[in-house]
Amino acid sequence: MAFQGSFDEIMVRWAQTVRCGRARLGGIPLGVIAVETRTVDLCVPADPANLDSEARHLQQAGKALYYQQSSTTLLMISGIISNSIVNP
Repeated sequence: MAFQGSFDEIMVRWAQTVRCGRARLGGIPLGVIAVETRTVDLCVPADPANLDSEARHLQQAGKALYYQQSSTTLLMISGIISNSIVNP
């Protein structure tokens, strides 16, 4: 859809079931928000202050917004509206 190599994804590791970034289509800058449809692994590290805690691996379903994804999507939409994401 966009020019090859023009997609720049933001907050890659934070929200794994939503992809946000900027790209160029026909030379026109645009913001992109796409939902991941596959299941994604989420690793919750052990709490260093609690010696009994262990790292956990959770499955997050695609097509769902968790708190990380909703905040990333909000930041992307706010950036698109203010034009700071598309034209930094």
